[in-house]
Parts: sequence; structure tokens; C-alpha cells
Amino acid sequence: MPQPEQVLDITVAPDDGLLLSIPEAAHRIGISRSQMYNLIAAGQVPVMHIGRSAKIRTNALAAFVEGLP
Repeated sequence: MPQPEQVLDITVAPDDGLLLSIPEAAHRIGISRSQMYNLIAAGQVPVMHIGRSAKIRTNALAAFVEGLP
């Protein structure tokens, strides 16, 4: 007897956040968290502080990636 076809229902929410945490930014461009901290320390990726939270603007992260060779 044939098996019934299985259907996956996947919903993906749009990622429209303007600010990312450091781990989120690292994940987004496929590097480790420590590599992201190194880029921040070197001044290659700007970070802003909101209270005690460090955040990276999505457009700043995109500009960094666009500037890569």
C-alpha cells in the first residue's frame, strides 16, 4: 500500500529588525561571535549602546559586507 505524501508547512517571518545583537550580527554574516567582537574592536563594524546592550545597525553590517573584496 502506498504511503501518503507528507507536506511540510514552513512559515518564515521577514527579518526587518533595524538593530542586531552582536551574536545575531555574527550569525547573519556567518562568522563567530568572537570574530565579530574583533571586527568591532578594530573599528570595522560600528556598534551603538542602548543602556547596557550593544547593537549593530543592519545597514552598517550590510555596508561592511559590501566593502569586502
